[in-house]
Order: sequence, then structure tokens, then C-alpha cells
Amino acid sequence: MSGGRSPFFGSVMELLCPNCQKQLSVPNEYAGQLMKCPLCAGMFNAPALPPSAPPPPPPPPEQGTYGLAPAPTAPPSPVYSAPPKEEKPAAPPEPPPPPPPPGEYTRTFTAHLRQEVVLLITPVCLGAILVLSFLPWDSFGLPDRPESFQRNLWSLAFGQHATGVFTSYAIFTIFLTLPVAVASVLVAKKIIPVPPGAKDFLTWRPVVVGALALIGFFLLLGVAARFNFAMPFNPSTLWQRIAFRLHFLAVLAAAAEWWLERRKLRNAPPPKLEIRT
Repeated sequence: MSGGRSPFFGSVMELLCPNCQKQLSVPNEYAGQLMKCPLCAGMFNAPALPPSAPPPPPPPPEQGTYGLAPAPTAPPSPVYSAPPKEEKPAAPPEPPPPPPPPGEYTRTFTAHLRQEVVLLITPVCLGAILVLSFLPWDSFGLPDRPESFQRNLWSLAFGQHATGVFTSYAIFTIFLTLPVAVASVLVAKKIIPVPPGAKDFLTWRPVVVGALALIGFFLLLGVAARFNFAMPFNPSTLWQRIAFRLHFLAVLAAAAEWWLERRKLRNAPPPKLEIRT
């Protein structure tokens, strides 16, 4: 490589193309850059100039030399940018549903059937029958006395004109079923201690209470049938009819307690009743 001065490029370097071995003239300002040979189109790096060396005197122009130009740089590739997305307007909020038409239900009440409440119904009903037993249960009008001849349960069961049906009813209901029903509640509430060996029989409490209450109900049902169908008039009073319905409710409550006890053993949730208004 030799240096010189070109009348067009100023200071130049004289060097041989490493590809075609032809002599080329390269301006000094392109020293150290990638060059393209105009003869063979080969690419090469121009040598870098020493930093402290003075510029050499320009040589006389020689025949067969060609000036070089730096290799053209490729234009920058365009950067593609996606067109902005059109934002769709947000949908308006849905209007609230219209109120239900008149006549439809608007409220719901839920009632749970709990065992601790159901087990109290049977003794409460039987206790109410005990209170009603002191009130008149039948009423007869005598020909010589216009006033009525009234008798309560105790007179019908143990009085002068007592009947076996009322005697059996009083014994089963007042003296047997009511104490057993109260004792069943006390055992269920753990107020009365139970021996460890008897705990397996506690689930049969509603069955025993319900069986005794059912016997008394059938006795009272026979009395009601006789008063309504075998006599010219029905002598039963309002208090006897109320006692009849309370006794029927006591039987149903004992059956419901037994059903809830079965559900409890299966770990089933307590039933509920929904009322819509």
C-alpha cells in the first residue's frame, strides 16, 4: 500500500484489491471502512491509517488506476406500524327488569322444621288436654230441667255414669302418655342422665310416645264417631272437639320427630318450607 494525493479526492491510498489484485486508489477518509472494488465488485476493508504518521505526498497519477467510492449503504427498511384499532363504543347498560305484574309473589318466607322444636309439640298438646279435661266435655238437656247437664272428662271417666272408653282414654292420656312424653323431652335435652347402655334406645323415644298417643287418639275417635253417628244429637262440647284436634296434632308431632331422628342419623339437613306471597 502506498499513499498519494488525487486531484479529485485529496489524499488517497494506493493498494491492491485482495480479490482481483488490481491497483486501486482509496481516499484516506475511507480508511478502515468496507469498500467495493469497481473492477471485480469484491468487498474488502480498507486499511486504517496510523494516527501519528504525516500524510504522504501525493504520487503522480498513473495509467490504469481507478478511483473508488464507498459502498452504497442500503436505505433503512421502513418500519411497519399497524393502523390504530377503532374502539367500539361501549354498550349501554341494560335497563333494570320491570317489576312483576300484580298478583305475582314478591316475598319468600322460609321456615325450617327443627327437631328441638318438634319434640315439644307432643307434651304441650297433651298438657293442654289435661287443662281442658276440667272443662265440660258433653252437655245433655233433661226434660224436667231446661238447664243443661254437663260433665267434664273426670266425670265421664270416674263419675257415677262413667264409661269404659273415657276411663281408658284418661288413663292412657293423662296418667301414661303425658308423663312419658315429658320424660322423653327431659332425656332429649339431657336434663335426666341416661345410663350408657341405654343410649342406643334413645332414638326410639318418638316411637314409644307416638304409640301411646295413638292408642288414646283411637279411643277418643271412637267416642266422636258414636256421638256423631249413633246418637240423635251430638252432645260433645267445643272443649272436647279442641281436645280431639290437639290429640291428633300430638300424634303427628311424634311421627315428625321420628322422621327427623332418622334424617339426623343420615346427616341430612333439616327440611324447610318456603312460602311465597
